[in-house]
Amino acid sequence: MKNAINISFCLPVYNAQDYVDSCLKSILSVEGVEYEVILIDDCSTDSSFEIISGYALKHPNVRVLKNEENKGVSYTRNRLINEARGEFIWFVDPDDMIVPSAAEVFYKTAKKEEVNCVYANHLRVPENSEKISVYGNFKDYKVVENKNLQLKDAYTCKNATEFNEIGALVVWQGLIKKDFILKNKIYFYNELQYGEDLLFHYDILLCLDKFVKFDGVCYNYRISKNSATSKNKTETKVMKLYKNSYFMYEIFKKYLQNGKYDGNNNVTSETWLKKMMFLSAVNVIKTLAKINDKTFFNEQLKLIKKQSLFNYVNKNKNEFLRGKNKFYLAVLSNPLRLRIVRLFMKKATEEKNYGNET
Repeated sequence: MKNAINISFCLPVYNAQDYVDSCLKSILSVEGVEYEVILIDDCSTDSSFEIISGYALKHPNVRVLKNEENKGVSYTRNRLINEARGEFIWFVDPDDMIVPSAAEVFYKTAKKEEVNCVYANHLRVPENSEKISVYGNFKDYKVVENKNLQLKDAYTCKNATEFNEIGALVVWQGLIKKDFILKNKIYFYNELQYGEDLLFHYDILLCLDKFVKFDGVCYNYRISKNSATSKNKTETKVMKLYKNSYFMYEIFKKYLQNGKYDGNNNVTSETWLKKMMFLSAVNVIKTLAKINDKTFFNEQLKLIKKQSLFNYVNKNKNEFLRGKNKFYLAVLSNPLRLRIVRLFMKKATEEKNYGNET
């Protein structure tokens, strides 16, 4: 392509054959900016690679790459960062859709206001949705000083009206300047398979002075039965969730010990890190209770007892938990009770599976 690339749309692809077509159609409807689409297939076992390769043959601004082995979403996104040729990066999940008109407005506003990040809101849409849903407009925006940021957790927001300032804890809600990422050495943790956005954006906010926030919706998040956060989890996924939670706990603990916070807003603060460390520890206990593998369970139970994780959770639960969550944790935050709960859950699962077989 002769002209400089304004935006690189970066897609990590894994078993997205049912959705990637509508995703790419939404991106290829973008007008008003020079852009490329980079897709890296993470060794899909369905026809995803064939589908996206077909798009690359028809569109000169579409590039398709493939990992030599399954590496996970964090590794793949890091590779996408390095492969991107655009001034700005827009991460997109292949089972979602963007609002095409947002791209031009985002880019021109980023240049006008001289910011490294431009964000907007998202809408959650049904799994079978093909129509792009919009909300609000792209006329109204504000330049937010990072020190004044009051951040809501984007994962809890059902629509745009629930945002106070910005839902910046998901990676696909706008543009991030590539040079800003490289200069500050901000990457995804390869060990994380779920919630990798959280630490990525935390590190961004530590380095960011200001950003642009639009009130309109730029992204349609598809509620997919096959998504990484689906409720239908196999034993393998549960074990991955456990390891993911434990890694998050260790990272937040490390951030606290190293003083990796500046207190410029309500996210990059010691208080926020303490809360996230505690919630990660709770997830460690909750996911461990769901693991059927006896050997793995016993090894990990021994490990978290050695790390005094139960004592840590019990000591801090009054500060961070309320109501039924507090009661639920009181049951699990004891090694013996955790063993009993696990046995009951395992028995219930076996009876359910037996019923399905007969």
